[in-house]
Amino acid sequence: MRLVASGVTFAYSRGDHQVLDGVEFDIPSGSAAAIIGPSGSGKTTLLSLMGRLLPMQAGSIQAIDAAGTERPLAETATWVL
Repeated sequence: MRLVASGVTFAYSRGDHQVLDGVEFDIPSGSAAAIIGPSGSGKTTLLSLMGRLLPMQAGSIQAIDAAGTERPLAETATWVL
Protein backbone atom coordinates (compact mmCIF):
# COMPACT_ATOMS: atom_id res chain seq x y z
CA MET A 1 0.00 0.00 0.00
CA ARG A 2 1.43 3.37 -1.07
CA LEU A 3 0.71 6.48 0.99
CA VAL A 4 0.60 9.68 -1.07
CA ALA A 5 0.06 13.26 0.10
CA SER A 6 -0.37 16.07 -2.38
CA GLY A 7 -0.65 19.78 -1.54
CA VAL A 8 -1.81 19.24 2.05
CA THR A 9 -2.44 22.63 3.64
CA PHE A 10 -4.02 23.34 7.03
CA ALA A 11 -4.56 26.31 9.39
CA TYR A 12 -6.40 26.10 12.71
CA SER A 13 -8.17 29.45 12.39
CA ARG A 14 -8.78 31.93 9.62
CA GLY A 15 -6.03 34.51 9.27
CA ASP A 16 -3.60 32.42 11.34
CA HIS A 17 -0.40 31.09 9.83
CA GLN A 18 -0.66 27.76 8.08
CA VAL A 19 0.53 24.83 10.17
CA LEU A 20 0.95 22.74 7.00
CA ASP A 21 1.62 24.43 3.67
CA GLY A 22 1.68 22.28 0.54
CA VAL A 23 2.99 19.08 2.14
CA GLU A 24 3.90 16.41 -0.42
CA PHE A 25 5.16 12.86 0.04
CA ASP A 26 4.98 9.44 -1.60
CA ILE A 27 5.80 6.50 0.69
CA PRO A 28 6.13 3.26 -1.31
CA SER A 29 4.58 0.01 -0.12
CA GLY A 30 6.79 -1.93 2.27
CA SER A 31 8.87 1.04 3.33
CA ALA A 32 9.04 2.87 6.66
CA ALA A 33 8.82 6.59 7.31
CA ALA A 34 9.15 8.85 10.33
CA ILE A 35 7.42 12.17 10.93
CA ILE A 36 9.91 14.35 12.80
CA GLY A 37 10.28 18.04 13.58
CA PRO A 38 10.28 20.60 16.36
CA SER A 39 7.32 21.28 18.62
CA GLY A 40 4.54 23.05 16.74
CA SER A 41 5.72 22.05 13.28
CA GLY A 42 2.54 20.15 12.33
CA LYS A 43 3.36 16.49 13.08
CA THR A 44 0.20 15.85 15.12
CA THR A 45 -1.88 17.88 12.67
CA LEU A 46 -0.66 15.74 9.78
CA LEU A 47 -1.49 12.52 11.65
CA SER A 48 -4.91 13.92 12.60
CA LEU A 49 -5.62 14.68 8.94
CA MET A 50 -4.51 11.18 7.97
CA GLY A 51 -6.88 9.72 10.56
CA ARG A 52 -9.68 12.04 9.41
CA LEU A 53 -9.85 13.56 12.90
CA LEU A 54 -9.56 16.99 11.26
CA PRO A 55 -11.21 18.06 8.00
CA MET A 56 -8.93 18.35 4.98
CA GLN A 57 -8.80 22.03 3.93
CA ALA A 58 -6.66 21.65 0.81
CA GLY A 59 -4.85 18.80 -0.89
CA SER A 60 -5.27 15.08 -0.36
CA ILE A 61 -3.83 12.08 1.45
CA GLN A 62 -4.47 8.73 -0.23
CA ALA A 63 -3.69 5.08 0.38
CA ILE A 64 -3.24 3.36 -2.99
CA ASP A 65 -3.16 -0.43 -3.32
CA ALA A 66 -0.99 -2.47 -5.72
CA ALA A 67 -3.71 -2.29 -8.41
CA GLY A 68 -3.68 1.52 -8.25
CA THR A 69 -7.04 1.74 -6.47
CA GLU A 70 -7.50 4.32 -3.72
CA ARG A 71 -8.45 2.70 -0.40
CA PRO A 72 -9.90 4.41 2.69
CA LEU A 73 -7.09 5.20 5.13
CA ALA A 74 -9.13 3.85 8.05
CA GLU A 75 -9.20 0.40 6.40
CA THR A 76 -5.46 0.32 5.81
CA ALA A 77 -4.12 1.78 9.06
CA THR A 78 -1.98 -0.37 11.33
CA TRP A 79 -1.38 0.85 14.85
CA VAL A 80 1.64 -0.05 16.94
CA LEU A 81 1.45 0.68 20.65
